[in-house]
Amino acid sequence: MKEQHILFINMPTIPLSNFVKGSGSRAIRVFPFGILYLSAVLKKQRHAGHIACADYAMKNPEKFASKMDEYIVSEAVSAISPHTPDILAFSFSISTSHDFFFHCLPLLKKKWPNATTIVGGMHASNAVQFLLENRDIDYVLAGEGEESFPLLLSSLLRHEKKHDIKGVHSSGAIRYNEKGKPEIAVPIRDLNTLPFPDWNLLDIDSYVGKDAGDAQIFWEGIHSDNAQHRHASLLTTRGCPFKCSFCASHSIHGEKVRTRDVHNVVEEMRQLNNAYGVNHFHVFDDLAIYTTKRTLELLGAMSKSGIENQHVAFTQTLSVACANEDIIDALVAYSGVRTVAFAVESGSQGTQKLIKKNCDLGKAERLIRYAQSKGLIVTINIILGFPGETRERMLESIAYAKDHLKPNWIQFFVATPIIGTEMYDQFIKSGCITNSPEIWNSTLLDHRYFDSAEISADALNELRYLANLECNFADNYDLRSGNYMNALTLFKAVTRLYPFHIYAWDGIRRAEKLSGNVKEVQNAENQIKELVRSDTRSRELLDKYGYFFPEVVEICKDSL
Repeated sequence: MKEQHILFINMPTIPLSNFVKGSGSRAIRVFPFGILYLSAVLKKQRHAGHIACADYAMKNPEKFASKMDEYIVSEAVSAISPHTPDILAFSFSISTSHDFFFHCLPLLKKKWPNATTIVGGMHASNAVQFLLENRDIDYVLAGEGEESFPLLLSSLLRHEKKHDIKGVHSSGAIRYNEKGKPEIAVPIRDLNTLPFPDWNLLDIDSYVGKDAGDAQIFWEGIHSDNAQHRHASLLTTRGCPFKCSFCASHSIHGEKVRTRDVHNVVEEMRQLNNAYGVNHFHVFDDLAIYTTKRTLELLGAMSKSGIENQHVAFTQTLSVACANEDIIDALVAYSGVRTVAFAVESGSQGTQKLIKKNCDLGKAERLIRYAQSKGLIVTINIILGFPGETRERMLESIAYAKDHLKPNWIQFFVATPIIGTEMYDQFIKSGCITNSPEIWNSTLLDHRYFDSAEISADALNELRYLANLECNFADNYDLRSGNYMNALTLFKAVTRLYPFHIYAWDGIRRAEKLSGNVKEVQNAENQIKELVRSDTRSRELLDKYGYFFPEVVEICKDSL
């Protein structure tokens, strides 16, 4: 068989402008599963040709800002060398990769004009028509690609120009489903038939090494300072039956939950441990905790893996609808988890109906109390600014989360219109956004760039930040309830990510003061003073929000 050399391109998840200018945004170090599974499937089928990956997501292009084009091409050449790629396969899953994609694409096509360009991933699956308007793009694969991608490659080897492969689209040959959207590939029925991801395709140490813990989701960085931990992500299920208006998972994985056999999952863990020393596993499923029976089987099997110093964490938030006390008990007993996150999203029952989440807030409160009674640190997500959500509803949501749910930490986000979601279509219909790259580049969870009928972008961003300061810092639950060690753990995690955050340092100061540690109190005060003197970001925090923290203002009066 003729050799067919393939260069996969894994793109950064934060906007190109952030890389060039420098940014505090963190790229989450999760395996590019789409690429790794496709590579593994091809190798299992004994694909003839070299397979490589230009992994821009794990690079730091800031220092190459003046030579960005040269950097992009040289990385690709280095990855595929000494071969010339026949296929350029872009993984386009995150909308904020848009600018990098359209900067990178013409450079690589100029370098290899005869290469066939194939684009896949969640964003690509929902932007088929737009992408195929670009002459440099030959095919878009919508949905899961483990079956359609090898079929397309075989068809290309036979020089077939027309393709009747479900989920494969080309210019002038887009097939639509009954809802008028480009059809997706049939989801893989039996996940156990898939080989394990092709980890060797990557610079594996950049994913599993000592710095990987802090690059995970915030609460997973809380306990990751153990030097013995080496980190890796796992997918144990695909699909989700829920219809939350803000989620696009169904657009690629469908609504039926498919699970891997628990022994298949454990074998993957063992291979990661044997090959790379991984012992801290991040389950990254959209819906890892689905049924009690399967969850207990999974956790029980994981606990018997035989891996030394093993730690298992559920990086995605847990569904309140699916979780219960038995599952929490099993998490504590079998996984070694010390932190759990619940997907609450809103503290307003009216908003719950609006977004089709329908989370039972009473059950959420009960599960939070129970998890805390078992010694777990509990975090929740609260999203503000949904279409149709009034400012009063947002304030109701914030107050309920703080005064009734009382988790140890609340992560506040703004409602982000991700292509493929019902919410995206709602914002378009209301005239707030257009279906265009301008909005794709702005799909940041912590900042709104457009006004809505209910609230301006500036007002929403300020409301989100004030809610964060009030609930997590000024009126911190653990400081109020006497859980000073929890407070220290969380505030120290914030300072690792944002060393300039004087209110996190003040949280440390207050926790140490309540614990009677005079020396540590003085150390925290000195740190606050020095930051205000030397760091403009710290000074801006003091100037803008000092009224929330009169003790910090008093500490800094001689530093101003």
